[in-house]
Amino acid sequence: MLSKRSKKILLIAVAIATMTAVFTIAVAAADDFNAAETMGTAFQSVVANIFEMIATILPIALQVLGVTIAIYFGIKWFNKIMGRT
Repeated sequence: MLSKRSKKILLIAVAIATMTAVFTIAVAAADDFNAAETMGTAFQSVVANIFEMIATILPIALQVLGVTIAIYFGIKWFNKIMGRT
């Protein structure tokens, strides 16, 4: 039976071996493989996806924030009018 630490090391070793095998196959399959260009394209895609997510989430988050602030100040205003502190 493997210890917990040995299992982690084995998992990392398998992951590294898998990534190495995939990279080797990719390089062998493409004669004109350019790692810098591939990484640049990947990061541009990630950035585009992040901005798309922000554009989707931001209007909803602003509405929730606006309602929260309105309720907070509404309660303060109501308590002030009613003479409560």
